[in-house]
Amino acid sequence: MARHDKSIPHLKNAIKIAEEIGDQKILTKAFLNIGHTFDRDGQWDEAINYFEKAIQKADDDSELLTKLYFAISCTQFKAGRLKEGEASLKQGTNILEEAPNKLYENLFTFLEAVYVNNINEEQLAEVFQYLEQKQLFAYAEACYIVYADEYGKQGQFEKKTAAYQKVLETQLKKNQRGDCLYEFFKKGFTMIALTVVAAAGVYTIATDRNTTSIEIQKIDRNTTMIDRNTTSQNV
Repeated sequence: MARHDKSIPHLKNAIKIAEEIGDQKILTKAFLNIGHTFDRDGQWDEAINYFEKAIQKADDDSELLTKLYFAISCTQFKAGRLKEGEASLKQGTNILEEAPNKLYENLFTFLEAVYVNNINEEQLAEVFQYLEQKQLFAYAEACYIVYADEYGKQGQFEKKTAAYQKVLETQLKKNQRGDCLYEFFKKGFTMIALTVVAAAGVYTIATDRNTTSIEIQKIDRNTTMIDRNTTSQNV
């Protein structure tokens, strides 16, 4: 059983109650939260189904619709449903023209940079500059994870390693501030020691939890085990 499955019955109960009392806002948010839960478990089709239900119930709530179109477009991209992802992204950015939101402008730009423009590093640099300046470390961490994974899919393992280094740096900043991200697309992950198989060799990324220092060390290809004393960070 996936670790998030226990929350599903409670969320479905919230849907039932919202339907009984006719509260569309609670109903919409319950659909959204179930969508996020399935997304975190990699159940893309189920997640998209619930995001679509949420969109149908959101009426003219532009703030909520912005979040919903961001959520569904991100999941569609991760599921390889690229045309659908682009269409949802476009609908989200259209809403932003009527109801500007600087954070989501940058988050939609992030999706465009990664999935539409094949990891456009110039666009990404602008997005991360904004997130870092605003100290939105939880969002920055999540974005670094997504594009690190995309580098991995493309076989660019050294760039993936560098991206995960940024994940760790940002995670430490986030933890020092006590930030937590509940409404986003990231997966729970474990990373005090991370192994990446790259063309140049095998690397371990290690961090000191009390600082923001990061060390990447090359280790022998014949090494059979690395330090796996990791601390789980589930957000």
